[in-house]
Amino acid sequence: MPSINLRWFLIFGALIASTGYIYSTFTGSLGMVLFCFGYLCNIKKISFLGFFQSKKFWAPILFFSITVVFLFHSNNISQGLEDISRVLPLFIYPIIFGTTKPFNLKENRFITKGFSLAVLIFLVICLAVAIFRQVQFSIEGGPFNWYFFYRFDFLKIFDQHPTYIGMYTLLAIVFIIDKSLNLFKNDWVKWLLFLSFSFFILILGSRICYGIYLILVGLFIYKAYHKQSLKVKLKAVATTIICLIVLGVICLQIPIIKERIYYTIGVNYDYQYNDSNSIKNSNDIEQGRMLLWSDAFVAIKEQPFYGHGTGSGKRVLRSVYEKNGHTSFLEKDYNTHSTYLETWLEGGFILLGSYVWMLFLLLKGSKSYTILGFFLIIVLASFTETLFLSKGLLFLSFFYCYFIRQSNE
Repeated sequence: MPSINLRWFLIFGALIASTGYIYSTFTGSLGMVLFCFGYLCNIKKISFLGFFQSKKFWAPILFFSITVVFLFHSNNISQGLEDISRVLPLFIYPIIFGTTKPFNLKENRFITKGFSLAVLIFLVICLAVAIFRQVQFSIEGGPFNWYFFYRFDFLKIFDQHPTYIGMYTLLAIVFIIDKSLNLFKNDWVKWLLFLSFSFFILILGSRICYGIYLILVGLFIYKAYHKQSLKVKLKAVATTIICLIVLGVICLQIPIIKERIYYTIGVNYDYQYNDSNSIKNSNDIEQGRMLLWSDAFVAIKEQPFYGHGTGSGKRVLRSVYEKNGHTSFLEKDYNTHSTYLETWLEGGFILLGSYVWMLFLLLKGSKSYTILGFFLIIVLASFTETLFLSKGLLFLSFFYCYFIRQSNE
């Protein structure tokens, strides 16, 4: 009877865990359980040598430990315990990755290709459902509505947030154009996948993802051509400029994308299908994140050094919203919409410093453009999103440890 290669339980578990919560809470939890199961199947082959030799694995554990300690001065213990359970992957994943043998090239390709295809399948399903919903709407006599296509139809089936899905999509792009991985040998397949993911980034409508996308593409163009002759470089620059112009023209033909771009640069654009009553377009909503961040700073100033304690963020913010009369923020129970402000609010300079140090260690000593791409996704998305919600936390914790382990090999 042939023996079973237990290593593949770990590899398959890593693949499922890499997709996080994009499909559902169940698949996210299942991925983590399967990855832990694969680890236990290979328990006889673990070694703590790599774990103790690299301080990079200790950074997320330090962050987790500070979060636990700061529970003791929280004004909301039950929420604090929930938050600690949510950041548990920052304790588990460093141990798993730090004590197991790094994935070889074949295993890396299996995980990253599977991840990229899983993200693509997710996006294709979303697109098909959104088109179906709009076709139904059109049959009933209504016009194709880009606003509801973006806001309500595209990610409705999985109830996901555009920026979090955009982060997964951006990382899939990084994997596809990384020549060292060479996931797809056929160049036409690579270009087709790259253009497909680029299209999905556009219709996701996340402005921070637009910016990250342009930076990532620029970096990989630089990587590909910086050692070429001046003539080749000029051709590359000219081609890039033409492509950006064409892309810009296309974007401005799609109302919802046009609206997002104009809103970002401060130009008023009134799309006729934006129903101000249905989206409660009140004054504090119009001012968006800037007003949210202003309220967050009011709360942060009360305890800037050690914060308000783990789990206290929402309760403290609600009191500020109520005091300032920001009823829409209060009704929707908004968080700070910034990872940096959220960590500062609950853990002060100590927790914020731990998070920044963790990100710095990821990039330190690395020459990998793939790691640089992931670093940029996390650092820039942290400005506008709270990544320590479940959807962002699994993405951050898994790939942080994954890249650290591979870079140490």
